[in-house]
Amino acid sequence: MKKTIILCILMLLLNACDVCNDTTERSGIDQLNDRHQQWTTNSIDSYVLRYKVYCFCPIELTEITVTNGEISQIVFKNDIGEVTKTIPSDEYDQYHTVSGLFALIEDIDSSADKLLVEYDATLGFPTIIDVDPHASRCSCDGSCSDVSDDEYKYEISLVVN
Repeated sequence: MKKTIILCILMLLLNACDVCNDTTERSGIDQLNDRHQQWTTNSIDSYVLRYKVYCFCPIELTEITVTNGEISQIVFKNDIGEVTKTIPSDEYDQYHTVSGLFALIEDIDSSADKLLVEYDATLGFPTIIDVDPHASRCSCDGSCSDVSDDEYKYEISLVVN
């Protein structure tokens, strides 16, 4: 009886360490590729991308106008829809089109501890990108680490021109 209990405990510990080694495959990239293909198939190259970034920073609506696949205007708006800032065109490379968001998600997926992405069912573009670059981690030796206040979340909507 004691040998059986000890064997069960050892098996549980070994399985716990398998989790620490992150041997499970992630299906996020498959979903990302499927949704990117869905977006590409729709052939939408002119639209207005609206998003808010939730983090430990001021929240403003960012509105990116994309014309023929290229960013043509970026503005920040307040809660009542007034433009508070217009981004100069030499800074457009710091912002993303929908295709750029797919590349961003792929980059985040390879480095972040937690990534949750939701997509528009009809067009395939990402509607939520929720990231925790350094989620709480516990190792097999029982030690845990946590980095707070580095999480961020994009909520995205799209208006097709």
